[in-house]
Amino acid sequence: MVIRQNEINLHIPFDNIKTITIVLSWEGDASWSGYQYTVLVTHTGQRFLISCLIVRNLREFFNDLGLTFAVERSLFPFVRRDHMPSMAAT
Repeated sequence: MVIRQNEINLHIPFDNIKTITIVLSWEGDASWSGYQYTVLVTHTGQRFLISCLIVRNLREFFNDLGLTFAVERSLFPFVRRDHMPSMAAT
């Protein structure tokens, strides 16, 4: 998998992915209804966010790649502090 961060391509082998958690909003009338994001954590501790603004259907995306993921639901699907990505060295 290649993730582009700060104009740098980061190559992440699938076997270096420790966890993938998809955070989904509860369905409803709120403006963020349907919003989702993924927290991808590597075995080295790097943390990345992938938003549904980049990949529309995250569950389908990871299923198509054959990767296992967990799903969390959140009333307010704002990025939590413990989900914040690690920054690449520049």
